[in-house]
This record gives sequence, structure tokens and C-alpha cells, in this order.
Amino acid sequence: LPIVNDPLQPAGFGPAAGDVKIGKLPAKDPNRQEFKINSAGSGQRNGDNVEMSNGGDFEYRGYHVFADEIVGNLDSTIFRLSGNVRVIGKESTVTARAMTININEESFIGEFVNSEIKPSLLRGQLRSPLFVRGEEGYGTQTITTLMNGGVTTCDLPHPHYELFGRDVTIVPNRHAIFRNASFELFGVSRFRIPYLLIPLDDKSNRYTPEVGQSPDEGYYIKNRFGIPLKGTRNTLISRVDYMSKLGLGIGGDFAYQTRTMSGIIKAYKIFGTARTLTLNNSHRQEFRWGSLSLDNDYQKDNYLSAPGSTIMSTRASLVVNGQRGNSTRFSFARNGNSNAGFGSSYQTLSINDTRKIGPRLKTNLDINYTTNTSESSGTSTTRQQIDIRFRADSEFNKGLATLEYQRSIPVGNVPNFFSGADRTPVVTVSSDSSKLMGQQFAKNILFQTELSMGEFNDPTKRDQIGRYYFNFAVQRNNRGRGKLKWDLSGRFRQGVYSDGTAQYVMEYGTTVSYGFGRDTAATFHYNLLKPVGFSPLQIDRYGRSNLATFDVNYRPTKRTLLAVQTGYDFQAQVSNQPTSWQQVAARTEYQIVNQFLFRGQYAYDTIRKVWNNVRLDVTTKSKEMTFGVGARFDGFRHTWTNANIFLENLVIGKTKFSAVWNYNGFTKQFDTQQYSVIYDLHCAEAVLTWVENKTGFRAGREINFFIRLKALPTDTPFGIGRRGQPVNYNLGSG
Repeated sequence: LPIVNDPLQPAGFGPAAGDVKIGKLPAKDPNRQEFKINSAGSGQRNGDNVEMSNGGDFEYRGYHVFADEIVGNLDSTIFRLSGNVRVIGKESTVTARAMTININEESFIGEFVNSEIKPSLLRGQLRSPLFVRGEEGYGTQTITTLMNGGVTTCDLPHPHYELFGRDVTIVPNRHAIFRNASFELFGVSRFRIPYLLIPLDDKSNRYTPEVGQSPDEGYYIKNRFGIPLKGTRNTLISRVDYMSKLGLGIGGDFAYQTRTMSGIIKAYKIFGTARTLTLNNSHRQEFRWGSLSLDNDYQKDNYLSAPGSTIMSTRASLVVNGQRGNSTRFSFARNGNSNAGFGSSYQTLSINDTRKIGPRLKTNLDINYTTNTSESSGTSTTRQQIDIRFRADSEFNKGLATLEYQRSIPVGNVPNFFSGADRTPVVTVSSDSSKLMGQQFAKNILFQTELSMGEFNDPTKRDQIGRYYFNFAVQRNNRGRGKLKWDLSGRFRQGVYSDGTAQYVMEYGTTVSYGFGRDTAATFHYNLLKPVGFSPLQIDRYGRSNLATFDVNYRPTKRTLLAVQTGYDFQAQVSNQPTSWQQVAARTEYQIVNQFLFRGQYAYDTIRKVWNNVRLDVTTKSKEMTFGVGARFDGFRHTWTNANIFLENLVIGKTKFSAVWNYNGFTKQFDTQQYSVIYDLHCAEAVLTWVENKTGFRAGREINFFIRLKALPTDTPFGIGRRGQPVNYNLGSG
């Protein structure tokens, strides 16, 4: 190993320490911080120096370390380990024949290294542990390099498959590079390639050859190949596609990264019947004083989203950071769209400034300058305006004072311009029960209050209106004991306006419940909302409500639950509605055993006097399997409108079977039929799916077969509708 310095010295690892740190250790266990020797064949601790032989183990700063020979220093936190080395962290374990670790830097360098990395450390990129081994391993905390290394997710001593590389470089959350790569299946090398690049930060694209057929592209073959570049930070992926309906497609993705910046540039062009051209880039750069981000997207004649159109969008942001959390952001955004007869563009230039002045004052300022242009048949229309928003919050012992200013200003000649959201300005003082009366009082009665005055725009008269406003809300919860519980809430709003109008609003709510036993209770709700007077401002206008609801849950037996709910609208009685009684909803549940549930939901229309909606669900579960049937009956049409069947994970030997049938009672056909057959291959599985949709976007039939690694997160077409919605046996929000 390239280690020349004495690890007992608080220096780095020899000549390489100045520019290359050793590889990253597993994550720490925060519950173990102090140095503790659990066992030692021989040796002792002498001050900061530790020396053990003939086997030993210690715990230090979240790690548990085992080795036959241990030599280290607590000041430098560098330890040299040899013989049966094992380092256990919170989320992974590393073993080796010999290893030197730096606990402060959470790094290591070793020979014949083996590591088991748990999925939690990989941020959801895998569903099962990743097993990594190499004859030598070293690198920085952000780049790990293995010599003659292998990677697999198979946990067998002799794994079914393994991906080897003479030189393996892994940049977490970015990419893995295998040079002189070979793929072994059942212990036999199946193919070799000089360079293999696997992106780790892009889950939307497939990086294996893809063959298929689609209505837009015809028969196609799509390929992505990594192209070797000097260094390990930059990557280039080429795209070579052929589509029988469109022609040849060529493109590439170039990703770059330095210490202070990173980004990606993508280009793709189709040569054939389609003239699609797409260009986009994303750039991020950090400075001592802030950061810069830039995104561009250009699409011309995109056959998937905008045929015959040209779309260009640009977004840029520059952030200047100050002290105490102060920051200023300059932003620019432009979106343009044009085709043969029409064109439009929308452009925004923004400034946002956030300040903290003193211990209690915070300010936020937003200024946006927007330009909206449209062109059609040789004529052009442009609309420009400036939007200003300012807010200042100042805390004091008894509450919070707020100043708000918001205004939209037209630039040039803008016909029919009016802003109904202007506040020029508004001053508000607010507080609550804990600040005014103390924490002990607030435990029993919680209230919030505010007093404001300001100037708004009247949307009807298109004139400014002064408003003086008072708001008081109070809430008192769970003031009952034993089986009886009750909550109270109330609110009073008063507004006085400069045009001579005034309005006050009263709001009251109460909930009373009485519990008879397990899942058995009667609950009464009452809500009253009553505005009196008139407000010229839309934000202060409220409807009227005077509604009482009542529901009962009753469990006559351990496995049976009955429930009913209805309400009475007093406001409907005043408005001469056909009936004040609300819809009656009933629910029944019967559970024969823990794995079988029957559920019914029924709705009675009190106006038409008919059971307009009846829903029945049956669910049964075993250890792995779920089987459900759902049906809905429409009382108005006297028709069973839906009947859905869902079967998941029926296991027969190593085969797992799932199916979905959705039957439409109006069309007398299945809207969807879906089948999935999965054969277990230990660390992989063979998947066959059949999806047939009669309705929706691009209705038709899909048949897919693929072999996937279980550890890789993936989505299959099974269980998903044409609009991306999940398909199962449920018939509603339940």
C-alpha cells in the first residue's frame, strides 16, 4: 500500500496526503463516541497511543473496529490494522486483510477490501445491500477507486453475477466507471468491454440497449454508450438510435464537474422524416460570495411534444449571500414558442432581497418586471408591468407587527389594466393567548387576535378603499371528562371601509361526542357562519352556513361495525330548498378473520328519495397474497356501473402471479385487463406483463418481457392506467 508515514504521527498519509485523501468509511453510529477497548490479546493504551496484538477490538466515535494487530493514535485518529480487519459503522461494514483508517476524515485505505453497503446509505438507489470488493481500495471522501474490483447485489458466497473492472471509480450519486470491464454470470465471463459508464444520478433513462415498437417511432433500437474521457469527474454518453418511421437519431450527454461547478450539456438530432433537434444545458457554480445557476432548453419540431413548433426557455439565477442569513437573488426567465402562424414569449426579470436587521426585524422585497408578447397574422401585442411586494416583520414582547406593500404598475400603454391585489400599504399588529396571558392560560384557552389598517383596490369601482379590520378567534378543546368530550371554537371579524360600508362576520363551531365503547360513539357537529353588512373587497366576502351533522359508529360484535351519518342545513330551510336534510351515508364492515374484510358503503339521496350509490368491497389477505373485489351500484340508473377485481402476489413455487380486471357496466366491456408473471431468480427476476386498455390516451395492448435485478428500483406498466393513475379494486377515495 502507498503509505510511507508513521500512522502514529498526526500527519496525513505520506506524499499523497496533500491532494488525495483515503476512501470514505461507513457512516458513524452516533451513540458510540468515547474510546473504549473491549478486548486485547496483548498490548495497552499509553496516553494517546494505542497498540494491541494477538487480536483485539475497540469502539471510538461511532465505529466498532476488530483486527489481529492494531496500532494507532487518538490525536490523529489514524489507526493501522492488519489481519482479519472488520470496521462496523451504522449503515455498512468493511472487512479487509490490512487497512489504515482515519476516523476524523471517515476514510480508509486497504488491501483485499470487502464492503456491505445498506440501502439507507445509498439514498434509495437500491432496495437491497450492495457488495463491493477489491484487491486494493483508496480515494477521497467523494471518489472511491478499486483495483481489480467487483460489484454485485447477490448475497451468495459465489454470486450469480458480478461486474468486474481492473480499475473501478465510483463517485456517489453521480456515476460509476469500470475500465477493462467484464460481466460474469454463474462464474463465467460473458462479455468484456474496455469502458463502462453507469450514471447514478439519472433514473429516467435506460442505459442498456432498448428494442421495441411504438405508434410514433415504428420499430426502433436505442443505444447509449459511454465514451472514455481523461479524469474521473467528466463523462460523455453518446446516443445512437434508429426508428423505422423517423430515421436516424444521434446525440450525446456531456457531464462535467470541478471543485466549484458542475453541469450537463445534452444534444440530440434526428436525420430523416422528422427534423427534431433538442439542445439543453444545466450549469451550477459556487463562489465565496454566492452561487450561479443557468438552465436552457431548445426544442425544434419535437415529434413527441411540439411537432411543427420551436420552443426556447431560459432560466438564470445569481445569489449573493451576506452575513446573518441576508441574501439577494437576481433572476431571469424567458419562455418562447413559435410556429408557422403564431408566436408568443413571456419574460421575467426579478430581484429578491431578504434581510435581518437587528434582533427582531426581518424584511423581504420582491420586484418583478414582466413582458408578455404575442404575434399573430403580422400583428404584435406587448404587455409590460412591474410588480412590487414588500413585507417587514418586527417582533415585540406581546406580539408581531407587520407592514405589507404590494402593487402592480403598468409600463407604457396597457389597455384595461387593473390590479385587484394591491395593498398600499397595510399595517397589522397580531398576538395570541400565550403572549398576552401566559403559557398557563393558553393551555386552557387558545386565541389569536389581530388589528390592521390599510389601503386596498376596489375591483368594482376600480378605486382605492381604506379598510380598518379586527379579527379575534378562540378555541377550547376537550373540556369533557370520561366518555363525554366537547370542543368549542369561535371567530369574530369586523371590517370598516372608507366608502361608508361596514361588515362583521360571526363564526361558531362545536363538536360533542360520547363514547360508548370500542369504536362506538355518537358525535354531533354544528357550524354557523353569518356575515352582516357589506364589504366592497372580494377578500372579505363570505357565504352563509348554518349546518348541523350527526354520526354514530356502533360495533355490536368484535368483527362487525355499523355507521350512519346525516346532517340538517338550517340555511337551506331559509332559502326554500326542497329539503334541509342532507344525504344519508351508511357504512358496514364485517371481518370474519384478520385476513378477510367485507365493507359496504351506501348513500341515500334525500331529495330524489333513492339509494343513489351503493359500494361493496371484499378483501382477503394471506402472508403475501391480496385478493379484492369491488362493485358499485347506481340507484338512479339501476345499473352496476363498475366491477373491479384485483389479485396480487399469488405465489406458486418460484412464480408470482398478479392480475387486474376493471369492468365497465355502461359499455359492457373491460376498461383494462392486466397480468403480471414474475419468476424468482434469487438476486434477479424474469418479468412478463400484459396490459390491455380499451380507453384513455393511446389505448391498446402492451406485452413486455425483461429480466431485472431485484436491487434496482423500477416501475412496470402493470397496475398503472393510461393517465398514470394506479389501478386496483378500490372504487373511490377509500
